[in-house]
Amino acid sequence: MIKNLRLFWFLSIILLLPGCKTHHNLHSIEQKAYYTAKINHQPYIVVVDTIIKNKMGFATAYLINDNEFTKPQPYQINYQKRKPKVFLNGKNVKTPHAFIDYAPPVITEFPRRYLDPVFATQVHKDIPFAQVIGYWDSKDIPEDHIGRVLIKDIMSTINKRLELKMDIYMPKHAEKTERPLLMLIHGGAFYVGDKAEKEYVEMGHYFASLGYITASINYRLGFKLAKGAIERAGYVSLQDAHAALRFLVANAGKYSIDPNFIFVGGSSAGGITALNLAFMQNKDRPASSFKSLSYNDLGDIESVGQHRDVSFQIKAIAPLWGAVNDINMLKNNNIPVFSYHGMKDPILPYDYDYPMQKIVKKLAPAFFSKMHGSKPVHAELRKLGYREKLVPVDVAVHAIWNTNGKINALFPEIISGMALFFYEDLIPNPVKIEQDSVFYQRYFIPNIDEVNVTTWQCEGGFITHLSENEVFVIWKTDATDRRLITSGLYKNGAAFKTEITK
Repeated sequence: MIKNLRLFWFLSIILLLPGCKTHHNLHSIEQKAYYTAKINHQPYIVVVDTIIKNKMGFATAYLINDNEFTKPQPYQINYQKRKPKVFLNGKNVKTPHAFIDYAPPVITEFPRRYLDPVFATQVHKDIPFAQVIGYWDSKDIPEDHIGRVLIKDIMSTINKRLELKMDIYMPKHAEKTERPLLMLIHGGAFYVGDKAEKEYVEMGHYFASLGYITASINYRLGFKLAKGAIERAGYVSLQDAHAALRFLVANAGKYSIDPNFIFVGGSSAGGITALNLAFMQNKDRPASSFKSLSYNDLGDIESVGQHRDVSFQIKAIAPLWGAVNDINMLKNNNIPVFSYHGMKDPILPYDYDYPMQKIVKKLAPAFFSKMHGSKPVHAELRKLGYREKLVPVDVAVHAIWNTNGKINALFPEIISGMALFFYEDLIPNPVKIEQDSVFYQRYFIPNIDEVNVTTWQCEGGFITHLSENEVFVIWKTDATDRRLITSGLYKNGAAFKTEITK
């Protein structure tokens, strides 16, 4: 305690020592200004209220000592005498040698990176990431037209060599730093779709403007009209997404990716794939992916593409209108999940049911197995204690963010909700202000190693010493609102602002 008190007095006296701050005499002090001064050999902060030129000056003086609170003391200057006189609490005191400027520290308001658009963006198109054998990897046809497409394209389901590609969206003219990655997987019932559909272009630019590296990928599409073939189409999409993510991690330096912060999002089939990517392991492979009389063995999840020795850990996912075949696989990884889903979705069930009932109607059991939609998925996540958020939407359409070829009004809500949900994993240990349990004037940030820039501001008191991670504060007893505020930047560029009241 004694050591702390000595440290405090040393720091406080620094305010009154000569230095680069401007020194004023009694005649040059200004109205509404703050000064430090020694009065009766003790340090004070003087707040000048009113100056009546050549007559009187009225101020309030606050003693700076080892107390947590300081009382206001009236401080008066009488210029009318040949030699000005000063009074503290009505008693004549010696005129200070100098009044030194005291500028109360003020916080800086930083842009809310990862929550608000900050950057202009650019896109690098058609970056190849894997060579595969499949039917096709792009078909720009609305998902609700799949029934017609199946009949038309039934003869085109012939395997050929494909080069899978991705589009990468990046902040433009930004400082060189590692950034979180969001990988997007488009929908289309594993039969149609493309990485450059308008909602994925919009989402790619949006998250890049927040400060992410965003990759939108293509993957193998198409299947023959058989239950096992459809299930295999879902599995190869997982293999391709796994290969894409390994490619991005292997090239993290080239694309300014921070591999410690990986997020995945997708809608419909992309939502299914995002869930499988986060939770499925090789022990959970569907039976149809193994060798049989009808099919060849598709191999393990990581058997497509290069960089097979590269590993990754996903921070959180956003499967929009997603579902899983095996709900037990959720136990494999504790990964946060954010979902939107229509409660009357006719393509992928909100609850537990057959998919694609709008398209194949009563034939659904012949082509599909029942799937666990977002409602049971999130119920299981809650039971497991994972961080999760499900936003159910009371509509009877699928993927309402892209209805009738137009981005739906709900789209901004969805992408901002994703950003807010992911932010909790970008900032797992938010900055907070703590008060020293022994020396009450000291306030500090405990996790200073996680921040780059810190600014401080005090309302209803005085900061008597300021450093990167701590301040010393004396509170005014006459203040009605006492707040200590800090703002700054985490090392990943995200902004923070927090306060405590006294």
